[in-house]
Amino acid sequence: MSIILVCDRLNKQTGETIKAIWQNTFYPYKLYLPLPASELHRLNTDMPSLICEPVEPSCSPGQRVDAALKRCEGDYIAIVPDGFPIDHVWAEGSLYALMNSGRDGDGFELKGSTDRLWGAVVRRSDLDLARRRFPHLPVRESLKA
Repeated sequence: MSIILVCDRLNKQTGETIKAIWQNTFYPYKLYLPLPASELHRLNTDMPSLICEPVEPSCSPGQRVDAALKRCEGDYIAIVPDGFPIDHVWAEGSLYALMNSGRDGDGFELKGSTDRLWGAVVRRSDLDLARRRFPHLPVRESLKA
């Protein structure tokens, strides 16, 4: 699974989100962090499987997801906003449901997802298709379209 953490900058909340992902994710994963190079240079962590993806400071959240998506290796992708409530089963339920879904285009919102802090698990191929077809839309709306 590839996890894309969507944030604007590094701050205490981002550090807490990264820490919670590291402590509470049991399915094999890589965490992608699309941030401006100036922010990435401030990052001080030994977290395994953290992939830093430099982006322009003016990038929208959708463009940050697009940049990370180009490097993602997993068949399944979790899109997680900074500050999302991460607990011991934050992604596994949605991931399990998706892995056992036989329908193309299925995706599952993460437990605790809201309109303000929206997160989901989707197939990489579906996210790639949605972003190529509807790059001008926010990620959630491009997946719905």
